[in-house]
Amino acid sequence: MSNKYIVKCSVVLPAAIYIGEEKAEQGFTLDFKKIKVAGESRKLPVSSKEGPVIQISNCWGEEETSLCTAQEAASIVMSVSTREWSANWSDLEEVFTIRPTGQDLSEEFAFSVTASEVYSSAKRGIATLLVYILNFPDIEDTVLAVDIQKVYPVQIKTFAATSSCIAIGEKTNLEWRVRNCRSCEIYPEIGIVQAEQSKEITVNAPVKYTLTAYDMIGKSTIKECYIDVEPPEIKKLAPEADIYFYPGEEVHFTWETVSSYAAIFYPEKDMDQIEKSGEKTVKPQCDTRYTITVLGYKNGAPYSKSISRWAYKTNWKKAGEYNLPAEGLRISQCNMRMWEYSGEFYIFSNNNIYCSQDFGIHWDKQASLKPEDGMSTLNSAVSLYGDCLYITGITKTNDTDSYYYQYNIAKKEFSKANMMMGENYKNGGVSAVNQGKHFYGALEYGVVNLYQQSETQGYFAPIYELECDAARMNMVSWRDKLVLALMDEKGTIEIYASETSRFYFQYEGKLSLEKDEWFQLIAIDNSLYLNTKNAFYRYETWGKDSRFHPGLSSEQIPWAGVMNGRLYLLSNLSGQQLVWEYILQ
Repeated sequence: MSNKYIVKCSVVLPAAIYIGEEKAEQGFTLDFKKIKVAGESRKLPVSSKEGPVIQISNCWGEEETSLCTAQEAASIVMSVSTREWSANWSDLEEVFTIRPTGQDLSEEFAFSVTASEVYSSAKRGIATLLVYILNFPDIEDTVLAVDIQKVYPVQIKTFAATSSCIAIGEKTNLEWRVRNCRSCEIYPEIGIVQAEQSKEITVNAPVKYTLTAYDMIGKSTIKECYIDVEPPEIKKLAPEADIYFYPGEEVHFTWETVSSYAAIFYPEKDMDQIEKSGEKTVKPQCDTRYTITVLGYKNGAPYSKSISRWAYKTNWKKAGEYNLPAEGLRISQCNMRMWEYSGEFYIFSNNNIYCSQDFGIHWDKQASLKPEDGMSTLNSAVSLYGDCLYITGITKTNDTDSYYYQYNIAKKEFSKANMMMGENYKNGGVSAVNQGKHFYGALEYGVVNLYQQSETQGYFAPIYELECDAARMNMVSWRDKLVLALMDEKGTIEIYASETSRFYFQYEGKLSLEKDEWFQLIAIDNSLYLNTKNAFYRYETWGKDSRFHPGLSSEQIPWAGVMNGRLYLLSNLSGQQLVWEYILQ
């Protein structure tokens, strides 16, 4: 009795091909297995023409039940798991022919036939694939039917963000549109979604979203969408420049940042995480560098950006805000000193005498000067001598002489103008009192003319001439000397000093400033200072004694005055009118 065998054929799921022109990497796989069954086998005559053969066929065409057209079938790649076997397409018979190397299949023999690069232009449906097993001597001829699904491939038409690069914390829309899918999911965070949808997302870091779409047989198609973030920026940091503080004062910072996930404020001692936009008040004790650092990303990698401000310790202290009288204070090149008399400050401006009893904070008009017809006080100079303020260097139209008025502070009265001996100095001048004597200096035609007030006759008479290459001058009484500061057209200042008993001006040194920069000589006790727009210089070394200038500019020249051995300045910058006190330490 001989054994009886059958061949079973099964399809490995998912068993499908794509409708259209997109080829599946693996269309379908058929598993064959030889199974022994009970009973006798009826031996079939072997065809001498064909020999043992397995044929895979179908009604090729474009009908719903067709697998594909014969032309499409010819492009399918068939491979057999047993290398000794061959699989070929026959254009003539329009079948795949698989031939073994021998006549018999061994018991329990199994092999697979895989079809790849398969696609179909047929309609959606299920095609019945016919498998013919023929001419095996121990197996009855058999026709097996295997069902193959036909499905449209997944198409991810759109998967993109409205903005591919945005600032941290901003929102964008993530949009997608998928065709022929059974289900979709997007990760991270979003999860299962519909095939066509959009979602607003907040971006806090560079992120790559992955869309996975599954077709009807469970095969997945993947597409990615990368959203980058802009580098972090410190949009605003106030103060906008290095700052200066008097010991005990607070320093206030405000800032705004964009595209950052964190901000750090770095004092000298420790680090403090702060709001991405906010404010902070500190109270430094010494020169300190403060740094705002924002954390974010650039080109997908961690990135940080910092801006620093130095807080420098200074001798300048805010004394308060000053009020401007109704008539206003006229800031001029000559009248920029506040004179101290009996614990009060006095200034002459706009032909008015103003008085302050609280170190220049509040000002009241005390008297008004009404010059004679044709007289101008525009370039006059003011000095305090005894109980009187002397307004010297007053010019008169078509007159070669100069004049002066005196104001008695105690009586609050102006006296009639007196004549000064000499030429008409339209550039004005400066006054100073030294060793009980009243001096007036004027600059004209490259010569400094020094006048001294006569104790008996009341007028000022010329006593000294100093030739120079100067465009502007300033003079102050310091110790037992008169000190001159002369600036030429290039901005170079030369300093001269003279003992009033000899009237010989000796060259003391020079320094260079900006062209046309204003300057002031200021004497405080035994020290002499030169005040300019950019620095406060000490005479002994001409080094910068203070890195800070309290609101000084080229246009608004401060009023300076000394009371009780302390210097006070009135500044006006950006509409803020402040009184500053310079504390000697």
